[in-house]
Amino acid sequence: MILIYLIDGYNLLFSKYNAHPAEGLEQKRELLIKYVKNIFGANAIFVFDGKFGMGTYANKHVIFTKSMSADNYIKKYVEKQKNRELICVVTDDREIRDYVKSLGAKVMWTSDFIRLKPAKKRSKKKFEQEVNEYLKKQWHIEE
Repeated sequence: MILIYLIDGYNLLFSKYNAHPAEGLEQKRELLIKYVKNIFGANAIFVFDGKFGMGTYANKHVIFTKSMSADNYIKKYVEKQKNRELICVVTDDREIRDYVKSLGAKVMWTSDFIRLKPAKKRSKKKFEQEVNEYLKKQWHIEE
């Protein structure tokens, strides 16, 4: 079970939305946050490099790092958590992936995260089961 998706914001934004017709970085960021919100509700935290502070953005947790990079923020966030196995870090950055995985967190490629979009006919419970099955395969976990 995943409690939190910790998302490397710009990594996800530019992996999928860099060709999006939206104009400007802010508009692209808003569309990405809305897209993820519709799928995952409140279980996602976005981390972006930036100086805009920390706060809630369109009812999603969005963090703009100030004194450190988003990469370092993600690593430190995972370090501080007790139940790291309930965190899934979404990034294509191999250094972040390797580090948080060594701490016990789960990782997911941005392309796989985007593909998790549930079909309209699929229930939320079925969707959550599919996410868990994907992560079990990634971690070679058998029940």
